[in-house]
Amino acid sequence: MIQRLISDMWTANAGRFEKGLGDTARSLGVQCSENLAERLWDLREDDALRDAGFIVHRRHGATYLTFAELTIRFVKAPASSGLTPDWSGNFEWESNVRQEAAERNDNAYRAPRQVPGHEPLFPAGGVGDAENINEIFLVWNGLLEEAPLTAGWVTLPSLHPEHVIAAEAMWRDEPEARVDTSDAPVVSEPAAGSAPNLNIRLKKDIRVVRGDR
Repeated sequence: MIQRLISDMWTANAGRFEKGLGDTARSLGVQCSENLAERLWDLREDDALRDAGFIVHRRHGATYLTFAELTIRFVKAPASSGLTPDWSGNFEWESNVRQEAAERNDNAYRAPRQVPGHEPLFPAGGVGDAENINEIFLVWNGLLEEAPLTAGWVTLPSLHPEHVIAAEAMWRDEPEARVDTSDAPVVSEPAAGSAPNLNIRLKKDIRVVRGDR
């Protein structure tokens, strides 16, 4: 459901993105985050969501989910990170809410630092109880292309240099195969006096290029 919400919202907003009118990656990200928050809030009474154990909350202008003891917040990844983010290089938890959530995870469980290329043969365990981690960031991002693509990750935020204790991919859209039209038949001009048989290929609206959304 979350993938569908984000994919539909990103496709619609990417379709009306106009760089010539002053739109930027930042303004697009803000618009998408607002839209996602509103759509989640509209689903707060959804039976399927409640039956699955999820509750939608809104506090201080932020919309988020809870599941049992877990709090799930939605974070838009920087546009520069694309669909393959570098967690230690692309992310900073700027807002106080995000920093406090990451700090709560660190207080519950301090994970051992992992240095890329120098992984230990027998990794040492962290300090604390990992079962007490209860802050989750659902990080997502999108690409501005003819058929906009999105991806999402479940992450455990941290204030450590790596910025996350762990990250797991939820989904990643793949570009659809393009149809080869190089051998398409040439349309001849209609004979005089006959009704024209036009073979017109319309450019699809970017918001419907991925289906009947």
